[in-house]
Amino acid sequence: MGLLDRQVCQANPLIEARKHMNTSEMRLFVLGLQDVKPHIKDGSLYDVEFRETRISSSELRELFSNNAADRGSFGSITNLKRHIKKAFDCIIEIKIGKRGFALYHIYQKMLYTDDGELIIQFDNCMKPYILDLLGKGYTRYSVRTVFSLTSSYGWRIMELLLEKQGYFQRGENKVYRKLTISELRQKLNVPDDKYVGRIDNLKSRVLEIPIKEINEKTIYHVWYEPYKDGGKTAGFTIWMEYKEGLHPDQEAIETIDAEAVGSPVAPTSNSMLLPADSKGLRALLTQEKFTSVQINSLLKKWPSEDIRESYRIADEQAQKKHLTGRSRTKYLKTCIEQNIAAERIQKAEIIQREQDAIAEKKQKTNDMSEGFKAIGLTTDRKYRGDKIETIGDVLEKTKIIQESSANSENDVHEKVRELTDDELAMIKKIKDTANHNQLEKIAHDFGYKSWANLYLNNWKYLLK
Repeated sequence: MGLLDRQVCQANPLIEARKHMNTSEMRLFVLGLQDVKPHIKDGSLYDVEFRETRISSSELRELFSNNAADRGSFGSITNLKRHIKKAFDCIIEIKIGKRGFALYHIYQKMLYTDDGELIIQFDNCMKPYILDLLGKGYTRYSVRTVFSLTSSYGWRIMELLLEKQGYFQRGENKVYRKLTISELRQKLNVPDDKYVGRIDNLKSRVLEIPIKEINEKTIYHVWYEPYKDGGKTAGFTIWMEYKEGLHPDQEAIETIDAEAVGSPVAPTSNSMLLPADSKGLRALLTQEKFTSVQINSLLKKWPSEDIRESYRIADEQAQKKHLTGRSRTKYLKTCIEQNIAAERIQKAEIIQREQDAIAEKKQKTNDMSEGFKAIGLTTDRKYRGDKIETIGDVLEKTKIIQESSANSENDVHEKVRELTDDELAMIKKIKDTANHNQLEKIAHDFGYKSWANLYLNNWKYLLK
């Protein structure tokens, strides 16, 4: 799974806070969040302390290079050092009461190595807002949802609206935030000396331009409406809905629980896009520092689709394990060499077969029960409990319910009629496990003098 497909979590007070960040600093902030496993439910794996998030040089180039406009580039990779320094000095301003506020430093460290790897670790004061979320309101969204935005105002508008996305799951078609002008400026971190006086400038720069970008680059449609108090614009109501043809379920929620390599779990709908042909796979593996000999051996040994899926699974696990350099290459090679994709599919198939067998056994038991009723047999369970071992066992503890008839018993036995397909099918099911007396009773119940008579009249079907 690529970095942009990860899910990040923030406590709602952090969503509501004033973040003194520009767009580049916001991007570094969510990239730091993408490896954090918060405590949001009992029984899941979560981090007690902040661990390091590592972003490789290749990932940084992919995310921040000038030719990545469609991924939300904010400048050349050569400017990254400046962005990192500015991001490290950023603060979070959380409102306390009506007039109070608290300022928190965000990071414990940001380290840029000689290999071009970026290491991010959050300050412990951020624990209540990022790690310890159990029992608290929190917001979770995909990094991709906001990463392509170039406006910090648009980014903050999205976070504030995504805080309300739970209403989509409750059947609402749209969500909204109603903000006074003062709240809008505070939450979007609009400088105190900008867009003061004329409301048109504020609407254009802080709302209209950022919202236009949101509508162009995300799966959401956003718009706003001003509201007035005493004849003057007092604030804005900002609305959000999914674009036509899209549904909230299309954004898969990543599980917080760790997934073991090779476990029989279907891949998520947010799987990273990978080449399907051998030429593309060769280029991908070369980029991962595989040798030509290793690549040729793998392509000869396994189908391209197996290599592709094994790489996807191994890449996801390597990121979770924070593997880089030679360790990453060695891990990827081992996983692909063992064809862990096939192993996962095989385990999934075994589980599916077991589930199918259980369902089939249950269905046969139900069919047998219905069949007994159809031929006038009822199960007497008071001697046996609820377990049915064989049809013969059931027949031992059953009683035949004779149809009421004005005719004498002999008249009934002399009556011979054509049996229906369903009746024949049921008789065929039980004939091999019934004893002689039981077979005679079944024959009499269906109007035959004896089992031999019933069998002779239907032997072609009963022998099939």
